[in-house]
Amino acid sequence: MAVTTHTLAFFPDHRGGRLRLRGTALVPGSDDLVAAALLLPGSGPVDRDSNAGRLRLNVTRDLAQSLARVGVASFRFDRRGVGESAGDYRSCGLDDNTRDAAAALSTMARVAGVDPARLLVIGHSEGCVHAARLASGDWGPTAGIVGVGLLSGAAQPGGQVLRWQTAQLQERLPPRLVVALSRVGLDPVSQQARALRTMTSSTADVMRIGGARQNARWMREFVAFDPAPVLRRVRVPTLVLTGRQDVQVDPDDVPVTAGLVTGPVETHQPEGVSHLLRQVVASSGLRDYRAQLKQPVDPGILGLVDDWARRVSRP
Repeated sequence: MAVTTHTLAFFPDHRGGRLRLRGTALVPGSDDLVAAALLLPGSGPVDRDSNAGRLRLNVTRDLAQSLARVGVASFRFDRRGVGESAGDYRSCGLDDNTRDAAAALSTMARVAGVDPARLLVIGHSEGCVHAARLASGDWGPTAGIVGVGLLSGAAQPGGQVLRWQTAQLQERLPPRLVVALSRVGLDPVSQQARALRTMTSSTADVMRIGGARQNARWMREFVAFDPAPVLRRVRVPTLVLTGRQDVQVDPDDVPVTAGLVTGPVETHQPEGVSHLLRQVVASSGLRDYRAQLKQPVDPGILGLVDDWARRVSRP
């Protein structure tokens, strides 16, 4: 199947001004208009492929290419200040990222060959926040959205998610390192708590924490964000998928999310799959990520997303 690649620019509002963001649309060749999916990546200064520097996740890239093979178009874009997009990643908040996603959805609906009445929004990790918000109607009309995919997304408030993540990390630290940290009065839980107190007590967009500049605005908004009210307003068919080996989002949030959305829901908790949507190579949590990234996104996961997308976007 022939696929046309478009490089597109769009201009979301930003505090009284406008920014130019850029991304890639893949549109499979067809005699008829095709369904299209907006692909939203996880957190961090990531580009349209879900990559940040040498950390090559390629989650949205692999999703886009797989969807194109089954006749579904897609659009994915560089975050602010990343790749070909203008702006400053560190100074933008969670709400800014949702605003950008809403503008990208409108752009995708106008791409030649795309059916604006058959739009999907698929998020990975933080992208699930924005996907759910768009499908809920909180950030604009939902006309045309026929399904939302939530991959490795949380059902708990942001502050609770961060505490759960840190606990998983601490459980997987080598025993010798735990002892060494305790001897100097350090542990991940207390360090995170101090950093969060510093950022949440400030109004600065960017702060220096532990010698590094941190996105304090995003952190404050994420800590305060509760997905439950948003999920209750999602009425379109929803795919909820989190791997059983995820150490960044509790896999048990899958049935919680399913119980909150009010539309038809399909759930998956695949064994042996991590937050990166790869098969786990070892059992060392975040330390295993480098080994996982030598593999592509799990073909079984891509197949589940492809099958769901085709079913819910049929004309």
